[in-house]
Amino acid sequence: MVKAYSECPDVFDKLSINWDGKVSACCGDHENKMIIGILGKNSLKEIWVSEKMQFYRDMLKDMRHSELELCKSCYDYHSLQTLAIYNT
Repeated sequence: MVKAYSECPDVFDKLSINWDGKVSACCGDHENKMIIGILGKNSLKEIWVSEKMQFYRDMLKDMRHSELELCKSCYDYHSLQTLAIYNT
C-alpha cells in the first residue's frame, strides 16, 4: 500500500488558536503536536512568519507528510488516499 497525500492548505491560509493561547499550524492538532507559538508571548504576525511555521509549510509543500507525526495519519480531512500497488 502507498499513501498519496493531497496538498494541505492549512499552513498557507490559517492558524488554529487553542483556549489556552497556544497556536497550532493545524486545525486537527488536538494533542498539541504542531504548536508554533503562544499568544501573549508572540504576536500573530510573529507566529505567522516564524521559522516553525515556515518549516511546516516547506515540509507539506514538498509532500513530506509522512515525516510529520500528525500529518502522516491525516486521512479524512485532506482526502488521504491509500492506493494498492499490485505486482504484475
